[in-house]
Order: sequence, then C-alpha cells, then structure tokens
Amino acid sequence: APTFTLITATTLTVNWTAVPGATSYDVWRAAGATCTGAAKITVSSVAGTSYADSGLTCNTQYSYYVVANNACGVSANGACASVTTTGVPAAPTGVSATAGCTGNSIAWTNSPGATSHDVLRGATCGTVVTTFTGVTTPYNDTTAVAGTAYQYWVVGVNACGTSANSTCATATRLDVP
Repeated sequence: APTFTLITATTLTVNWTAVPGATSYDVWRAAGATCTGAAKITVSSVAGTSYADSGLTCNTQYSYYVVANNACGVSANGACASVTTTGVPAAPTGVSATAGCTGNSIAWTNSPGATSHDVLRGATCGTVVTTFTGVTTPYNDTTAVAGTAYQYWVVGVNACGTSANSTCATATRLDVP
C-alpha cells in the first residue's frame, strides 16, 4: 500500500515500493476513505516510486492506489491507503515579548502546518490595531513607541486559513533615561 510524506493543506507525496519488472507506474486517487471511484491522476506514467500530488482540498481525506506497468501490460490494482490533508494550523505557542531599546522582540513556537505567521499588536489583547504579516520568530517591532505598553499575539496561516489567536504577551519599548 502507498505511504505518504510531505502532507500539507493542499499537497502531499505518494510513495510506494518498486515492483520487480515494472518500468512505470500510474497513481489513482479517490475522495474519501476507500478507493471506490478512483481516477487516474498521473498524466503520464511515473518512472520512480513517488508522486507529488497537488491541488488538493484542505482537511480532506483521499485514498490512493498504484498500478505497475511494463511492455506486457498493467498489474492489478495495488492496495488502497488513505490520508487526510491538513486543515487550519493550530495557534502558535510559547509567545513572549521582550522590551528593548530598538523595539519589542516577539518570539513564539511555530504552528505545525503553518506556512507563515502574523504578529498582531494592540493596546488590549485581541483588539488588533497593527498586523505584521508573514514574519518569522523572533520578530522585532521597531515601530513600537518608547514608553507605550503593547499586547502582542501570533497566528499561524496556511492555504486553509488562519489559526486561533495565541496567548498574549506584553512589552513596553525601553527609552533613554
């Protein structure tokens, strides 16, 4: 039966074991938990033992099987295996905000399944005033005004949408004495 790697919201890789005597393979896919109604998804036969499938729908179960080909014909259908693409990422964890002279440094643990992260800032937790889009941890908010307290929280983003808000952290940018 196929195995799956590199599973995201809209892509995954189907892997299988080489069949002795096979010169190419065709990959078949069905929506749902079984291979009933599967359609061939490879435009041309695959020479290797993996296929990168794309254009999938978030948080959806798919089932796959592989057939082997050679000059004599096509094998029976291989065993069926199912996989579910990822959905909206979980909220980032471990959010911290540290005040500094050049800005407030916000750090977090990335959300599994997120392709990017946004840092949100406001005077109160959950009330967005400013969004810093597509940033990496740690992020230095150089626009913070010295002496002003800010609440920061982070969300994970992928093709399925945006996670729930993380917990909030507070920092007040340092100022010269």
